[in-house]
Amino acid sequence: MNNLKLTGIKAAVGEYQSCQPKTGRMPSLYVSIMIDMGTGRVWADTFSDCNSWNQYKDKNVRSVLSHYYFEQFDTVTMKTVKETCANMLEFDDTDIFGEPVIR
Repeated sequence: MNNLKLTGIKAAVGEYQSCQPKTGRMPSLYVSIMIDMGTGRVWADTFSDCNSWNQYKDKNVRSVLSHYYFEQFDTVTMKTVKETCANMLEFDDTDIFGEPVIR
């Protein structure tokens, strides 16, 4: 078990939720919640379209939402992000799948 303290979850989830439409329309901003697996810091990257992303050269930086299934995106809460981050820290899949694809 990795004992890193997770920080920034409240701000990252707040950013994500503020960009989600209140009706069934497509979001006007797209958010990716990220984690630094080396420090436990969690943050949100916000983009104007779904074809944009940041490319991180640090292999410790991973996308948290890539561990969600499509139908889970309406359940992005502090609790679910914290659980996902904790699972990612406990089971680092780098040895299985090689270097992560960082987007």
